[in-house]
Amino acid sequence: MNKNWENELNASLRQFMQCGNSEDDSSPCHRFAGESLKTVYKINDFYSSEKERYMLVTEIYDFLENNSEWTLLGKGYDQNALNDAQKYANANKAVVAVMKGKEYGHMVLILPGELEASGSWSQKVPNSASFFTHQADKSFINKKLSYAFTPSDQGHILLYGRKY
Repeated sequence: MNKNWENELNASLRQFMQCGNSEDDSSPCHRFAGESLKTVYKINDFYSSEKERYMLVTEIYDFLENNSEWTLLGKGYDQNALNDAQKYANANKAVVAVMKGKEYGHMVLILPGELEASGSWSQKVPNSASFFTHQADKSFINKKLSYAFTPSDQGHILLYGRKY
């Protein structure tokens, strides 16, 4: 794990905010979500050498679903999966929450920290970082996972942890 991950991730967020909102999947703004995994956990799984770019969220979703180096921890409504996600991150193991939408998806990086109560989810949720490509001003670092998704999203969110 990168010992300076928090400073570097904050620098990435500032760069991302300058990139702005982007509806265009070919925009360089899309790299920040996949690149965040490398920034924090020093893993470059979400870089496609074939396409010579970081994967789009829908590609990350498909990659995780079909990759033996990542294990499904559970869905966003499962308190045990949320607990496991925070345990993974606190053990310096990469973990993400991903949702594939009709138009576009969203991926959130789970960060080291503490589970915190979420009033909107009525659960304890892990610490996270989110790069909202379509709403850059809503992006954040070190906030509850429930800031990245609505309560109605919970059943569509999949939590994956990297095997080591």
